[in-house]
Order: sequence, then C-alpha cells, then structure tokens
Amino acid sequence: MALGKSGGQQFPIPHEPGEWMTFQRLGALELDTRTSEGGDLCSDGWAAAKVGERFAIALRWMEAVLVGWSYPEQVTAETRALLDAPTLLWAYVTAVTHQYEAAAAEKKPDLSPSIAISTENPGPDAPTVGV
Repeated sequence: MALGKSGGQQFPIPHEPGEWMTFQRLGALELDTRTSEGGDLCSDGWAAAKVGERFAIALRWMEAVLVGWSYPEQVTAETRALLDAPTLLWAYVTAVTHQYEAAAAEKKPDLSPSIAISTENPGPDAPTVGV
C-alpha cells in the first residue's frame, strides 16, 4: 500500500539551473478534493479561470504538496506567495502531473473474481449445477 504525504520527490526547476522543489503525494481523498476545486489542469474550472484565479489555484496546491526547495528561505505561506509567476505555474503543473503519474504507476489490485474453469470431465463425484 502506498500512502500519500510520505516523503516527496525532488524536481529540478528547468528555468533556474541548480534549483529544485520537492513535492509530496496527496492521499486519494485530498487529491479528489483539490481536483474538484478546479485544480485539474484539464478541468473547465482551470480553463475558465482568469490569470489571477489560476495563481490562487496554484498556490492552494502548493500549500498541500510543496514540502521543500533549494532556496535559502524556508517553505512558508509567505515565501510560497513570493514565487514568481513562471516558477509558480511550473511548480503547479509539475506537482499536478506528479500526482497523476504516481497514481497511474502504482500497481492496482485486481478486484475481478478469480474463477478457474476446467474443461476436463470432472468425474462422477463432482457437484453439478442444475440448469
């Protein structure tokens, strides 16, 4: 079983050589909640959002997933809000993509019933099913 909010994965910031951010995975319920609040890149909420609203969506996601970075300042609500637009939007897209890629990569349990059907003659003592 994989748990959300355990550790994190570090991603290099492509437009800032040598800098990086670490994002943790969300649990399924929190991921669903964040997505339903317009945080899904493919949602109508994101597409319809104005630029300022998109920054607010991105900052809400950063509150939940951003757990570290290479900058000298600690990650806080105040320092997250100081991220420049390109970095904030890169972080948002990277974090959201990471959530779904990680979920898709997990081995899903096979919940289908396991029934073995034999084509061999079961013999005279085998139970029969009436039709």
